[in-house]
Amino acid sequence: MKLLFIYSLVISTLAQPTPHDRWKNLFNTDIESIQQAYSSNAVLVTPDGVTLRTAHDLTGFYTKLKSSIGQIKSVTTLRQEEVTPGLSFEIGCFVTTGNKKFIHLLVGRRVNNDFVRELEILSESNGELADVEGINKARNSWMALCNNHKANELVSRVYTENAVYYNNNRVLIGTVDITKEYRYMNNPSYQLTLTPIVVEGAGKALAFEIGQCSGSYQGKYTLVWKKIGDKWKVLVDSN
Repeated sequence: MKLLFIYSLVISTLAQPTPHDRWKNLFNTDIESIQQAYSSNAVLVTPDGVTLRTAHDLTGFYTKLKSSIGQIKSVTTLRQEEVTPGLSFEIGCFVTTGNKKFIHLLVGRRVNNDFVRELEILSESNGELADVEGINKARNSWMALCNNHKANELVSRVYTENAVYYNNNRVLIGTVDITKEYRYMNNPSYQLTLTPIVVEGAGKALAFEIGQCSGSYQGKYTLVWKKIGDKWKVLVDSN
């Protein structure tokens, strides 16, 4: 009897839907309630840099997406890094029943034993690998300008005009506000190294990165790179 109870408990635990299963089920069967998988102040950024911040906008985005791609077949985590206890960065993907593949970048938080999405950007994948050489060059430029205490030049040269900075529910949009945020980099003693953990291509002109900061700030970071002309620039920055 005891073994039967333990077996039933294990089966019951294994049968519990994951947060991604829940999101997929809402998408497939109850799109009007998909905001249940998100925090109350969630932010969704489109590949074009449009920032959606209301439940109405979020539902509208996914309703339109569903009308074009149909049902989702599976959701997979490719890489997840804990930022602080209960907070994580994740790069993953979902595949439709028509075998279209989308890559997503998430900032997720665990609240009352539930996982909710706080920040999200997704893009249909064309199967291309990330342009690691080009992104490395852009990241090196980022670090050189930061460590030479040129915050204004850093943001104006390496960020898109509608770039998004996200930090613990704080959202800044555009180079003017991000430049103000990064004024601390002008301190002569400030030094920072960005070491990528994973860089994942998300289409011909988009790539998602999770990495580790070292130096004056110790912690994880995530960047969304967007190719503008022949240069890679930061579209989303979170740490």
